[in-house]
This record gives sequence, structure tokens and C-alpha cells, in this order.
Amino acid sequence: MGKVLWRALKWMGKRSLWYLVSIFAMAALSAGLDILTSYVVKNLYGYMESGSYERILGLIAGGFLAGAFLIGFWRFFTIVYNDEAKKASAVLQKSVYKKALRLPIDAYQNNVQGSFLSKLTFNVEQAADVYGSRFRRVLTPFISVAVYFAAMAAMNWRMAFLLILLNCILFGINLLMNRPIKAVSKKMMDFKAEETGTFSDILRGSKVIRIYGLQHQMQERYEGILKKLCRVQKKRTQYLAFLESLNAGFDLLSAILFLAVGIFMADLGYVKLGELAAVYVIYSSFSYHFLQMGKYVPELVERLVYMQDLFEFLDLEEEPGVGEPVCLPDFASGQPAVAFDNVNFCYSDGTKLFEDMNLAIDNGIITALTGRTGCGKSTLMKLLLGFYPIQSGKILLYGKDIREIGYAAVRKLTAYVPQEPYLYHVSIAENISYGNPDAGAEDIVSAAKAAGAHEFIQRQPDGYDTILENGGQNLSGGERQRIAIARAILKDAPILLMDEATSALDLESERIINEFINRYRGEKTIIIIAHRQATIRSADVEIQIG
Repeated sequence: MGKVLWRALKWMGKRSLWYLVSIFAMAALSAGLDILTSYVVKNLYGYMESGSYERILGLIAGGFLAGAFLIGFWRFFTIVYNDEAKKASAVLQKSVYKKALRLPIDAYQNNVQGSFLSKLTFNVEQAADVYGSRFRRVLTPFISVAVYFAAMAAMNWRMAFLLILLNCILFGINLLMNRPIKAVSKKMMDFKAEETGTFSDILRGSKVIRIYGLQHQMQERYEGILKKLCRVQKKRTQYLAFLESLNAGFDLLSAILFLAVGIFMADLGYVKLGELAAVYVIYSSFSYHFLQMGKYVPELVERLVYMQDLFEFLDLEEEPGVGEPVCLPDFASGQPAVAFDNVNFCYSDGTKLFEDMNLAIDNGIITALTGRTGCGKSTLMKLLLGFYPIQSGKILLYGKDIREIGYAAVRKLTAYVPQEPYLYHVSIAENISYGNPDAGAEDIVSAAKAAGAHEFIQRQPDGYDTILENGGQNLSGGERQRIAIARAILKDAPILLMDEATSALDLESERIINEFINRYRGEKTIIIIAHRQATIRSADVEIQIG
């Protein structure tokens, strides 16, 4: 866990210096207040024993001024610490979210959805707590104990070493609890991800649950996860309760031993009464912070388990070229718009789909891809878009290998309408505008009209400003499809990919879309996956896949 903690601090960059300085200053200044009190008590006993009562008022006034000075600086560094901790947590959250947007498509499909969502929510919150309090709670006691021990040793080294010996025994016992608490934390993280996945299934599969009457099975599944989570949480509570009880009992025992030994040593003349009182004033804080060293180390380890999980997530390989400026190269004239050159592709489970596939689609024509279900028509489009890597061969765009020009450039040159489009929880106008964020309101309306969507959009409660709920569930399938087509139209890319884009449309909407397709005949390269004969007949070329 030490490497994880070191990386967490490096993640802060230069700001880690202020973060660490503020923790050291807060601990030292807080300990300084206790030492100041101890100093006043020691001298107060001395003045009373010597009869120097006139010096007591000056001692109290000086102690008050010094205390105010220490409190002022402590408050300053507390503000600095809180500010840096919040910034570090925000940077971690932004980094995880940014990473989630830069992963290749197969990363989303190969990860269990619940685990993925848990990383972006629960795990981030738990890991950020390292900056917020957990690391400070571990480091502060070490600093405080060092300061207290130095002060007590200066007063009476015999008493100081006796106290450090007693508390070292307890600290060792606390460290032994690290391993079981770490194991329990890992199980909690896994069960929490499973719980999130179950919630996701309930929300996304609500219709299937009702059609097949799966309420009882889903409830049993969720309750089973809760039982496992409760068992692990109970075990964690038991471990922490054992530590609390052990620390409290040992603290009481240490106090009794200290007083007994202190009185014995005072009787032998090894320690003065004022020194004993002064050391005892510091001892309560010393013992408290010493116990905290053992108590909070397991809790820090628990949070570092989540931090390690996030770092593994952040280390995942990103999709090439994501986030980089898009620079379109000069394309060779007279080359096919799209070409597959001896392409071999198989799924992650080893199932081969394409073997030495060759395909050429000329520029400016309408091509219909046909074939049986499962022959790879949709996968063909996703390979062109760089969603999946090919094993060998080349995919060429206007004569250039898509791996050379970069996937970002490929996607800039293409517009894609999937069979089941996803719409966001924003207005209809904003959903369409994602095709071209710089487009104006007139351009959005024009694209909607071309997609046959303008009339039904106007019938919505707020027209183009209507907010779409749950991926557009307040619209019909055909309406969602037309909004997606409008988004693709607005992009105005030279290549348009339509994966069964007219399958959910009624005859009138299909007619409008086919008119749009014919309007751009010769201007755009349009590739359509289609089963409807009307759509196939509108194409210039039909290519059978499989």
C-alpha cells in the first residue's frame, strides 16, 4: 500500500508540498498548545513551591499570548489543508471521468456494467477520502507523538521512555489488524459493484422484468447481495470494535501504571512533583495520538484499496488519438471512399467473423449492405469507425489506412446512425446539435425537417426545448430514430453510415428519409444496412455480406 500512497501524493503534483506542510504544521501547532499548557503547569507548581506568587500573573498572561499566536497559525494551515484536499479530490474525480471517456469501445463491453459504474461513483468517493482525512489522521499522530515525546524527554526522560514502551506494544497489535481489514474492504468493494450492477439491471431491464414476471427473482438476487454485503460489513464492524475496546482498555491501564510508577519515582527523588504534573498533562494527549496511529492505519489501508483500484483503471490503455487535435490529411483522388484489404477479424472469444475480406465502396454512391442476421454487417461499420481492432489487413479511407490517419479523423469524416440510437437527458435541440456543436437554431430545424422529425418535435410540450427522459423513452422508437438521423444530417460528413436506420420508421417517415438519401446521391458516400426492399432499391449498389 506504500506505493499506492506515494502515487496518490505524486498525483497532486506541486500542490502536494503545501498539502504536506499544512498537515505537519497543524499537528505541530496543536501539540505545541498542549506543551505550552504543560509548561505553564510546571512553572506554576515551581512558583507555588518557592513562594514566588508575583510571577504567576505574568506566566498566565504570557501563556495566553503564546496560545493565541499558535491558534492563529493553526487556523491558517487548517484552511490551506482543506483547500488542497478538496482540490486533490476534484482532480482525482475529473481524471477518472476523463479516463472513462477515452477508453476504447471494447473496454465498456468487456467490463461488468455495475463494476464500471461503481468505479465512477462509490470507489472515487472512498478513494478521495485519502486526501480528505484518512492520510492526515495517520500522519498527524506520528508528528504529534514525536513532538510530545521530545517535550516529555526534556522534562524527564525516564517517564518518557516508560510511556513510549507501553504504547509501542498497543501499536503493534493494531498493525496486526491491517491484513484482515484490508481483505474485508476488498470484499465490500466487490459486493458494492455487484449491488450497483443489480440496480442497473432493474432500471434498464424494467420492461423485461414486467413482461416475464421477474420481480421475485430480481428481489431475491438483490437481497442475496445485501446479505453478503451485511455479513462483510458486520465483520468489519467487529474488527473495528475490537480495536476500539482494546485501545480504550489499554489507555486506562497505561494511565494507572503511569500514576503508580510516577508516584514511586517521585518518592525516590527521580522526578519532581511539578515535572510529574507537567508530563501527565502532556501524557493524555500523547497517549491519545499514539492510539490513533494504530487506529487509523487500518482505515487508511481500507481507502487505499479503493485508490489502488482507481489507479489500475487510470492505467488502462486509451484509444489512440483521443483528445488530440484532428488533422485531416490529403486524400488520394480516384481512390474508393472505403476499402477493406484482406481484413481478418475475430471476436474476443476467438470466434472468427471475417477472413481475408476484400471490399471496395466508390465515392459518392449509395451502397446497401445485405445478408443474414449475424453475418457481420453492423460489425463492418464498427470496424470502419475503429470501435474494434482488426487482427490483420487494412481498412482504407480514401486510400489512407485508418490507423495512420487516426480514429478521430475517421470519425470526423463519418456520420453514424445506429439501429438503436442513444439520446441524452437534455433537450431535443441539444441532442440534434451534438452532430455539430457550432450549428445555429435554423440549422437544427433544417436537419430535423430533412429527417422528417420537425412536425412531431413541434407537437412536444416544449417543442425543441423538450427534455428527453431515460434515453428518450418519452418518444416512440421511430421518433428517436429520426432525431438520431437529424443529428447525423447536421454533421454534414462526406460518409454517412446507417445501420437499419429506417427499420423503426413508418412508411411516410421512410419516404422522407429516402428522399433525403436521393438528394445527396453523388455528393455523399452513403452506406446502408437494410432489409426493406424499398431501401435496397434506392441504393446504387447492393453488396451481400457473408
